[in-house]
Amino acid sequence: MLLTWQLILLKILMHKKIIPKKKLSQNFLIDPIIIGKIFDSLCIEEKDNILEIGPGEGALSFQLNEMSKEYIGIEKDYELVKYLENKDKEIKIINQDILKTNFNKFFDSKYRVIGNLPYNISTLIIEKIIEYRSRFIDVHLMLQKEFADRMLARPKQKSYGRLSVYTQLFFDIHNLFDINKESFAPQPKITSSFIKLTPKNNILVANKDIGEFTDFVKIIFNNRRKKIINNLNIPSHTDLINVDRRAEELEISEMLELYYNVKKYG
Repeated sequence: MLLTWQLILLKILMHKKIIPKKKLSQNFLIDPIIIGKIFDSLCIEEKDNILEIGPGEGALSFQLNEMSKEYIGIEKDYELVKYLENKDKEIKIINQDILKTNFNKFFDSKYRVIGNLPYNISTLIIEKIIEYRSRFIDVHLMLQKEFADRMLARPKQKSYGRLSVYTQLFFDIHNLFDINKESFAPQPKITSSFIKLTPKNNILVANKDIGEFTDFVKIIFNNRRKKIINNLNIPSHTDLINVDRRAEELEISEMLELYYNVKKYG
């Protein structure tokens, strides 16, 4: 049930002719307390270059633009682009699908990314962020709590899987706080999390092996209840370490050791 202040803000959105589009999974952040917590977490400095994914109706955008050295927003909804530009002639908003965006073309140096991710394409955006990780100082994201829990999960936890391994291989990840569904309009059916990803300086896997290793992870998690030896289809008499365990039990370092040993094994 919407609180009085939420109804007022939702009516303001309607008055501005901002109608959330279900096909784009649009849920606009409208809670001023959460907005304040986000800015407290971001600690924006004047030297920062900021890229915002999905600025929506601008809950963060205008303040980000004022506080940073340079700000760029990427918004797929053309109507929202025009609304943001009409409200602030100085703000730079690019009408583009984030999944078709080349992150190398923004700014001359590393920059910070902030976004409220559509729940239906969160995995695809995370893959994109991993691909361009060398361009980022850090990445702050609002996304579905269940999805964030999978990213943060540790071995032997139910949520631990391929997503956990992929993201933790390349980033240090922290859940800064959770966001109740009442903080958005229209209300989603789930709780969200606000997380921070910081690219790791040292990756445990060689660059030339990243593709093969991610394929290896996919295979060993293919059937979670099977032991790794059965997912890899290798002889039962092998002396490889950890093949008699399940993938969900292994630390990333153990997976990497096993990957390189299997590669030597042929």
